[in-house]
Amino acid sequence: MFYIDGMKIRDEYGRERIFRGINICLKFEEMGITEFHKAEKELKKGLKNALEYGANIVRLGFNWAMLEPEENVYDEKILKMLKDFVQELKDNNIYVLLDMHQDLFFKNVNVGDGAPKWLTEDYKKLKPVAIWAEGYFYMRDVQRAFNDFWQNKNGMQDRFVKLWQMVTDEFSEYDNVIAYDYFNEPQINDNSNKAFCSLVDNALMQGLGVKFNAEKYFKNGQERRGFVRMALAIVRKVRSPKRLKAFLNTMDSYDLFGKAVSDIEKYVAPFSEKYYQPFFDNISSKCDDGRHLHFFEHCYYSNLGVPFEIKTRENYIYSPHAYDIFIDSPLYNNYSSNERIKFIFDGIRKNQIKMNVPVVMGEWGGGAVGNEWVSHIDYIYSLIEENHWSSIYWGFRENHKFLKTIIRPYPVAVCGDIESIKSDSEKRTFELTYTCNDTSYNTEIFIPERGIVTFKNKIGKNVIFLEY
Repeated sequence: MFYIDGMKIRDEYGRERIFRGINICLKFEEMGITEFHKAEKELKKGLKNALEYGANIVRLGFNWAMLEPEENVYDEKILKMLKDFVQELKDNNIYVLLDMHQDLFFKNVNVGDGAPKWLTEDYKKLKPVAIWAEGYFYMRDVQRAFNDFWQNKNGMQDRFVKLWQMVTDEFSEYDNVIAYDYFNEPQINDNSNKAFCSLVDNALMQGLGVKFNAEKYFKNGQERRGFVRMALAIVRKVRSPKRLKAFLNTMDSYDLFGKAVSDIEKYVAPFSEKYYQPFFDNISSKCDDGRHLHFFEHCYYSNLGVPFEIKTRENYIYSPHAYDIFIDSPLYNNYSSNERIKFIFDGIRKNQIKMNVPVVMGEWGGGAVGNEWVSHIDYIYSLIEENHWSSIYWGFRENHKFLKTIIRPYPVAVCGDIESIKSDSEKRTFELTYTCNDTSYNTEIFIPERGIVTFKNKIGKNVIFLEY
């Protein structure tokens, strides 16, 4: 149905394709009656949002714990619910990317999801101090879980591949399932705390000109206590609201933010080569039927724009995630930064060019209390258009200003090669420029409140301008 042409995705008619979608992700460890009804409500709401957005793809997320609550025992009721939903998406002409989701690899007190209890009961659970992602930064057993996975301890990775083979078999009859996203935000092996500490040290140096040694707070096995002590030490360095504001404004700099994350690459590169590359080649080969696309993500720390690269094969698609560093925090509304996100997107573009593959942004966006963040989303959308990328939004929400910004036209299928995509959510205008060498098939554009509209082409340069 679809094939890769360098950094473009094309359909059977040779048209360049753009996918725009939303994430619908079920994160349950146990699926009793209450959880099952919650999941059904999430799917129903997700479909409504997808149709409102004009989505032509849904990244449908679920986790290992849901599917295999007991070793070698798969939950048929969950599989049926997911398959019924995939059929409902098919009935609405929406493609599906299956996503095996995880955050922190396992349920960690009240946050995290992924692998089932029977596989993770040996890992110590710690409640985070402030945000859910802390486990990546200092929790030793979160790191140990990832290390065990990448090293295939006790056949953990083999079990995961077997699970995916079951999933691909179960969904083989649904031709709207076009791709697999095998592992959400893979975390690096061994050095997650070192990467985090280097980020803290460099950020304080670049933002305030002060030396800091974050790593010392985690010595002697300290975890939550070390994180709290480090946070208090940072507060003492900042000293005042004025200096905090100065720090935040400084870290808004494209160049200074780049320097803050610069040391992390030395941890990402060996992980990608030694652990992630063989894992992805293995699982994609064993789940390959010649019909589906294989989505690979960069590691969790490359969400910050840190360079990432693997050797790609036919039907590999790069599916990066990108968020401002203040996502999931109260600072996101007022301090999300266009300069920082531009650095991150430029990094993704460099990764794409190195690997010569298409990009489908697997996650981007966010949200917060207030409305200031919406202009940041508008800016990110312009970057996606500038790079001609497909994208899948995370955090779709019912907010009038957000909906006005995000629901806009996009090219679904372009008969030729896209040169530029430009839309303006305030002026309500859209412009597509492309070159065409074959007029056998129409170009298709989604237009809000009109649906997909077809346009005839001419040989050479084409410009489609519309108001919506």
